[in-house]
Amino acid sequence: MKPASVRVVVSGSAWMGGSLGSVESALYRMFEQANDEVIFVVYSISGASEMLFKQLVAMLQRGIRIRMIINRFADQHISVQRQLRQSWVFTGAYVGSKGNHLESTKEVNPGVFGPAGNLQQRRRFPDFGSIGITSAEGNMTYHAMQLTANRRLAGGVTVLANYTWSKNIDNASGNGAGDQSPRDGSNFSAEKALSSNHIPHRFVGSFIWEAPSFHRTSPWARQVLGGWEINGICTIEAGTYFNVVSGRDNSGTGINLDRPDLVGNPYLPSGRSKADRIAKWFDPAAFRQNAPGTFGNIGRNLLQGPAKASVDLGVVKSFFVRERHRVQFRAEAFNAFNRVNLDNPNANIAAPAVGRITGDSPPRVFQLALRYQF
Repeated sequence: MKPASVRVVVSGSAWMGGSLGSVESALYRMFEQANDEVIFVVYSISGASEMLFKQLVAMLQRGIRIRMIINRFADQHISVQRQLRQSWVFTGAYVGSKGNHLESTKEVNPGVFGPAGNLQQRRRFPDFGSIGITSAEGNMTYHAMQLTANRRLAGGVTVLANYTWSKNIDNASGNGAGDQSPRDGSNFSAEKALSSNHIPHRFVGSFIWEAPSFHRTSPWARQVLGGWEINGICTIEAGTYFNVVSGRDNSGTGINLDRPDLVGNPYLPSGRSKADRIAKWFDPAAFRQNAPGTFGNIGRNLLQGPAKASVDLGVVKSFFVRERHRVQFRAEAFNAFNRVNLDNPNANIAAPAVGRITGDSPPRVFQLALRYQF
């Protein structure tokens, strides 16, 4: 019989997906009779066929069936605000969030290290290929101190500045996509670490300055010199954390997300030149390949990447044409000072360019616009 591909998504008694008619019907009946238990299962099974349906049922009955629990979030917030003089308002706040039973993907048909044979022969269920499911094993916590200063419009100037000091921990960033999936789907607790979204320090400041209107000058001078608005945004933030991987399937699972063993200090001196930091952001010699049959002794997102800073500036001016008709001119510069914001380095210790930074954020961009309002 020609191999086919089956995708199973079950929510309660609802059914979607599948390419084998009789398999669909049998699975539907099986899940419909699951003691009214709400089930959410996602399978991507390659090489399945009707001949293998009995093995599929046995596999589900042996504990791979997932009971999806509704995501739960708890948020906390407390703030203190103080006004100074007439225009300045200062705010200090604590913000916290906790999430449980979050969606994350994992492999439930990995290879088993030890037995002879290729990866397919060593899988828990060798009649099937890779099986990725969505489970509710994701968890996260977020705590932050937020300080805000706000200067309300006075004298043609308004200012807003915000600083955040935070910590974000999870066990599967981005629903477990990419290198954030668990190395071992049966051990989510080993994935608890700083989130790939964790930015411990972040400052954002903005201003708007409305230039004088020159209302005591001639109409021509007022039209040309008056009514300009200058604005800007400055963003400074610490680098994000990234995963160091082995680049080899030493564990024999076929997941290819092994992490190496840490045998030294991966941090290099901070006073090095920019060229040196680009060439070697961390010390690859601090890592070695994990031993066969192991997943490595380091946690997820061990190292921090380069910090980023950017200033965006804009100039806006509206020219009066006649009643209810105006032309607005806008000039904007993104990353106005053309600062090079480096990407995270290559963190695959099996790669020739391990430790090297090979990318950066977009350079300065100018944008001019005219808008006719009527």
